[in-house]
Amino acid sequence: MLLNNFFKDKKYFFILSSIFILILELFVYFTIAYVKQNDTDNYLSLVTPDFETHLKVANTHLTDISKIFYDLEVNRPDIIEIMYEATQTKDKAKLAILRARLLKKLSPTYRYMKKYYVRQLHFQLPHSISFLRFHRPKKFGDSLVGVRATLEYVNKYKTPVSAFEEGRIFNGFRNVYPIFKGNTFVGTVEISFSFAGMQEVLSKIDTTSYLF
Repeated sequence: MLLNNFFKDKKYFFILSSIFILILELFVYFTIAYVKQNDTDNYLSLVTPDFETHLKVANTHLTDISKIFYDLEVNRPDIIEIMYEATQTKDKAKLAILRARLLKKLSPTYRYMKKYYVRQLHFQLPHSISFLRFHRPKKFGDSLVGVRATLEYVNKYKTPVSAFEEGRIFNGFRNVYPIFKGNTFVGTVEISFSFAGMQEVLSKIDTTSYLF
């Protein structure tokens, strides 16, 4: 009888001890998790403003680069004339000649632009019709209505826009500008950057590793 009571008491003691240890372990676990989350929140509250500032600086830098290329290389009388002539014909042979002229004129510029993280130089006719993709010259004539909201915006309001946007294949930080001959709207041009370009600029601001 005494032996049975001993084992019975020992069994209860073991159960109670196990429960106590489990509660203690749970308390320690949740305490550590709370402290860790609190430290993480505090850290993020400190670095997030810096991150946002760095991101804005990098994005402004890339947008400024696109504007310089637009002003110096795209918004030229000879380029504008090609786009104007393209709006005046539906003849495929004539459009092919104009496309070839535009490609020849700006291919050296495009190669140079890629050194400054530009991934896409893309011209569109009015109503968001692709005219010439420098990264894919053989693909043209497709409508981007419903695909590229930035193009539709510039077509509607005739004013530049910068935004991050998905495309048919690539996403990117896109800068879209209207093209005019006098007061006549003759199309749009996109100068865009991948996140790799953004990453490269950010790496020069601080030593943080940025992933997208």
